[in-house]
Amino acid sequence: MTNNTYTLGLQNNGRVISCGFNLSGADSVSDWRSITMIAAGFDHSIGLKSDGTVVASGTNTDGQCRISEWKDIIAVAAGVSHTMGLKKDGTVVGVGADSNGQLDFSSTTTLSSATWQKWYRVRPSSLQ
Repeated sequence: MTNNTYTLGLQNNGRVISCGFNLSGADSVSDWRSITMIAAGFDHSIGLKSDGTVVASGTNTDGQCRISEWKDIIAVAAGVSHTMGLKKDGTVVGVGADSNGQLDFSSTTTLSSATWQKWYRVRPSSLQ
């Protein structure tokens, strides 16, 4: 997973590695464990844990790292200054900047995990 200044990598053992320019702390992920999915925003990083909770690091200027109460999450995505999560029941949660309506899912039908994974959880067969 990469953005414009740093790169994240998810290891098979659930740990996350990073490299690049660490101005905002977005690549401060060395203590993350049991991670199943990662997302890189402009200056924040998101990790989905195997228990359905989420961890974050980096800039939180717009509240994009305000995910400590999220539970039952099965997929995550990070935008420039926002973070999205897909819950087991198909509902979508989001935090952070909403200047262009990027957090407004009020008119969206419930998403399935298969649809979300098609776009956000692609793993080459050699890594599985």
